[in-house]
Amino acid sequence: MSLIECRMEIRPEVLAKIEEALAEHAGPNWSVFEDVLARRAWLIGIFPARAEAEQSWRELRALLPRRGLGVPQWRELADEDW
Repeated sequence: MSLIECRMEIRPEVLAKIEEALAEHAGPNWSVFEDVLARRAWLIGIFPARAEAEQSWRELRALLPRRGLGVPQWRELADEDW
C-alpha cells in the first residue's frame, strides 16, 4: 500500500505559528521537520489517498500564515519509503 506525501518548506519566522496551528487544529497526519543546523524546516503530511491529502491541505491552509510557506510538493511513497 502506497501513501501520499505533501511537503513544503517553511520559513523560520513562521515556524512557531505553524506549530501552534498544528497543535490546535491538525490531526496526526501533519508534522514539522526542522533541521536546526541547516536552519530549514518543512511541513509534511502523510495520507492514504491523494483526495484526503488535498482536502486536509485546504483545511489546514486556511489556518496558516499567508506568507512563509513554499509550494506544496506531492509524491507517492512506495512501501520501501516508509
